[in-house]
Amino acid sequence: MTSYLSFKPKNSVEPVRMQQILQNQYCHNFFIYFVYLTILYVIKFCISKLLIEGKVEQWRVIIDLTSCSVLNIPIATLKDISKNLSCNYRSRLCKMLVLSAPLVVTGIWHMLKSIIPVVTQQKITITSSEKEKKLLDQVQANQLERKSINCQFIFHIVELDSNI
Repeated sequence: MTSYLSFKPKNSVEPVRMQQILQNQYCHNFFIYFVYLTILYVIKFCISKLLIEGKVEQWRVIIDLTSCSVLNIPIATLKDISKNLSCNYRSRLCKMLVLSAPLVVTGIWHMLKSIIPVVTQQKITITSSEKEKKLLDQVQANQLERKSINCQFIFHIVELDSNI
């Protein structure tokens, strides 16, 4: 079900009304929706322009929750993105890594793991420690860029391996 966001003032737009709209939750929802559409555009662009034609390539999704607490995790946005990816781009997920997950997220995953199919369980790894080791087990080191910030290492995927 697609939901659209529209602003329809009754007669005319007054400065006070516009200020109320911008301070309201609708503006935040519109921003989330815009980010969501941007992600979908990038995915469709990558599929049409960057992937090998006629081949189904699989993706690795890396989510780093280092700076997120349990209250700051954008759960609704992540659910929307995962729902759309699973409905429109089936069988493309090779591995999902959730790094530096809070203890609550790890506990919820262990409870929900029993109702998820075994094939899907094997694709998802949630870890709260050993971030570098888990990441390097799943992704080649030459595909990562290492930056040192405050004695912590932050990884970004920069390019695909040219040998593949």
